[in-house]
Amino acid sequence: MTIPSEPSGSDPGSTLESDDAIPTLTDIVQVPSYGEPDLPPTLSDVDWAALAQRIQDNVLGRLMRRSELLFGAQLRATLKSVLDRTAEQMSAELQVTLSQLTRDLVARAVAEEITRVHDEIARRDAPPREDPGEQPLFRPSPGEAPR
Repeated sequence: MTIPSEPSGSDPGSTLESDDAIPTLTDIVQVPSYGEPDLPPTLSDVDWAALAQRIQDNVLGRLMRRSELLFGAQLRATLKSVLDRTAEQMSAELQVTLSQLTRDLVARAVAEEITRVHDEIARRDAPPREDPGEQPLFRPSPGEAPR
C-alpha cells in the first residue's frame, strides 16, 4: 500500500513505496475492449446503463475466476488467525469448565462419603432395636396408664 508523505501532486518519488508496485484492477483483469462492430453509430444511440452492466458483468466474472489467486493467501492467513484465536478461547473455556466440573464431582463425592460415615456411626451408636412383634405398638409415657 502506498502512503504518501506529502499531499497529492507532490514529487512522486516522495512516497514510501512506488505506485508502480500496486497493481490496478486493469492490471489484474483485462477489461475487454469493444470494437467497431459492437459500437453504436452515434453517442446518443449508446445505452450507457446496458454497456456499464455488460462491462461490470465481464469484469466481475473474470475477477471472480481469479479471486483465489488474488485473495486466497490473504484469506487463508486471516482465517487461520481467526481460527487460532477461536481455538485458544475455546480451550481456555473448556479448561475452566472441566476444572469446575472436577471440583463439583469431588465436592459431591466428599459429601456422599461424609454422609455414609455419619450414618455408619449413627447406626453403631444407636440402641439396639427391639423386635416389633414382642413390643406393643403404643408405649405409655411415664406416669400414664397402659391401655
